[in-house]
Amino acid sequence: MKRVCKKMVNYSLVKQDKETIEKILAQRSHLRFMQYCWQDKSEDFKIGIHTRELCRQIDIAFEDFKKGKSTFLVVKMPFRHGKSQILSRFLPSHFLGEFPDKEVMLVTYASSLTEKFSRYARNLLSTKQYKELYPNIELSNQNRGVQSWGIEGHLGQVTASGLTSGLTGNGYHLGLLDDYCASRKDAESDVIRASS
Repeated sequence: MKRVCKKMVNYSLVKQDKETIEKILAQRSHLRFMQYCWQDKSEDFKIGIHTRELCRQIDIAFEDFKKGKSTFLVVKMPFRHGKSQILSRFLPSHFLGEFPDKEVMLVTYASSLTEKFSRYARNLLSTKQYKELYPNIELSNQNRGVQSWGIEGHLGQVTASGLTSGLTGNGYHLGLLDDYCASRKDAESDVIRASS
């Protein structure tokens, strides 16, 4: 008589392994990071071809940065297609999770808009999901404002500024210039372009 041996599957271990893999993917992929850390319960995270491609380019830039290569991306996307979500709201926190000793500069045409983006990025650090991905990354006790916030025990920080104020003397490893003109009229104005 042949004896059949059945392997017992420990489903709690399978679940743990799946969660571990999801966390690793969320650290390595900007798209997965956004999905993992998505906070807006009133709206699903929508993924289009453009979303996947931009996040793929960000992933490549992260890998290049690790190798000491600089990357410059110019993103042209119609409004309301997620550009600011991907770049200004989620990228600073993801970047600092991976590179906690580096600096981020976040700039828009107006300080009020920049501060809105910065607040969102800063508040991500306090979420359960972010802490699961980066348990050792915490907001600085001494530097936690909206215009400037840092990482406790590290050199990393975000500086948020309007285009015409607060940039002098600040360096960055990741520079984000989002919505640098308030309107088409401003974009076509020689006076405004000369002053920026």
